[in-house]
Amino acid sequence: MEPIDIKKWHTEEPLFALVLLISTGLWILLCVSIIGIIYAAFIGVFFFLAHLAFIAHVRGNAVKLGPNQFPELYNRIHKLSDRINLNKVPDAYIMQAGGALNALATKLFASNIIILYSDLLDACEDNESARDMIIGHELGHVKAGHLNLVWFLFPGLIFPFIGQALSRAREYTCDQYGAVLSGDKNGALLGLAILAAGAQKGPQVNLTEMINQKKDYTSGFLTIGKWLSTHPPLCDRISVLAPELNQVKTNTSKGNVRAFTILLVATMLPIILSAVAIIKIIPTFKKAMAERQVNAEQAESTFPVIIDEKMAIQSVHSDLKILAELVEEVKLKTGTLPSDENYSLSAAWSLFRSGKEEPKDPFDGKNYGYQIDGENYFLWSVGVDRKNSTEDDIVYHSSQN
Repeated sequence: MEPIDIKKWHTEEPLFALVLLISTGLWILLCVSIIGIIYAAFIGVFFFLAHLAFIAHVRGNAVKLGPNQFPELYNRIHKLSDRINLNKVPDAYIMQAGGALNALATKLFASNIIILYSDLLDACEDNESARDMIIGHELGHVKAGHLNLVWFLFPGLIFPFIGQALSRAREYTCDQYGAVLSGDKNGALLGLAILAAGAQKGPQVNLTEMINQKKDYTSGFLTIGKWLSTHPPLCDRISVLAPELNQVKTNTSKGNVRAFTILLVATMLPIILSAVAIIKIIPTFKKAMAERQVNAEQAESTFPVIIDEKMAIQSVHSDLKILAELVEEVKLKTGTLPSDENYSLSAAWSLFRSGKEEPKDPFDGKNYGYQIDGENYFLWSVGVDRKNSTEDDIVYHSSQN
C-alpha cells in the first residue's frame, strides 16, 4: 500500500511558530540573568531526572513488544509505521496502569517510545480498528515530530493558553493519523468512545448525543477551562472525525466571547483598582508634602533670633577652629580627610569627641558646612541671612593655615 501523508491540523504550525518564538525569548531572558539560568538549570535537571526515572520504570517493568513477545501486536505496529513512512519504528511497550485507559508517546535522547496501557487494549477487545486508532494516534506524535525539541520548547509549552493550544492542535493532528490508520471510521470513533466511557459502556455511547455536549461550552468559564487543557474535549474530537453526526449547531462563539470578556476583566481589574488607588492617594500625598513644607518653614521661622550678632560671629570662629582641629586629627590618624566614603564630619565627631556635644551653627541651628577641596577643605557658617553661598557666609579654608 502507498504511504499515507497526513496534513497537520490547520492551527498547529502557526501555534508552533508562536511557541518557538516565546521559548526563544524566555531562554534569552534566562541566559542574561545569572539567577534565572541557575533556576532553569535546576528545573531542567529535576524534570530530566523525573523523566529518566519514568523511562527506566517502563523499560524494566512494562513488557516490550518483539518477534517473540506479543508478535501479532508487534507486527501490526511495524505495518502501521510503514504506512506513514516512519524511518525507524519506535520501541513499543504494554504497561499495566491500574485500570487507566490511556496511551502515550515519549522519547529519551534519540529513542522514540510508545506505551500502550493494557486496560485500553483489553477494552478494544477484538476490534482491530479501535485498537489501530489508539496505536495510530501515538505513531502520529512520532511522525509529526511532536517529540522533538521538547526541552527547548518547554517554556513556551507551559505558557498559559498558547502552549495548551498547540498541544490540542497536535491531538487533532494525531486523531487524523489514528482515523486513517484504523481503516474504519466506526472503529476509530469506538476507540474515542472507549476513552470516554470505558470498555463496557464505550460501545453503547450515543455519539450524536456525545457531540451535542459541545453546547456546554457556551459558558465562559468552561471555555477558559478548555483553553487551559492540553487535550481537546472528546466530544469535540468525535465531532471532527464525524461531522455528519452534528445534529445541533452549537454556537461556540458565545463561549469564546464570554471567556475573552472574563479574562479581560480579570486582567484589567487590578490595573483599574491600582489607578483608582493612585488617583485617591495623589491628593493626600500632595497635602502631606504641603504640610511638611509649611512645618519646615515654620520651624525655620521659629528658630531663635540672634540677639547679639557679634557674639554669634565670635562663637562661629571658635567652632570652626574646633572643627578644623578635628579634621586635622582625623587626617593625621587615618591618612585621609573625613568624607562620605569613610565617615562624615558628624561621624568623625562622634568617634573622636565622644561625650561632647557637636557644635551647631548659631544662625540656623544646623551642622556647619563642610566640603573637601582636593587636599584641603572648607568649613563655613550660613551667616546672619541663614542662606548658603551669600556674602555674609563665614568661611574657613584649610589653606589659611
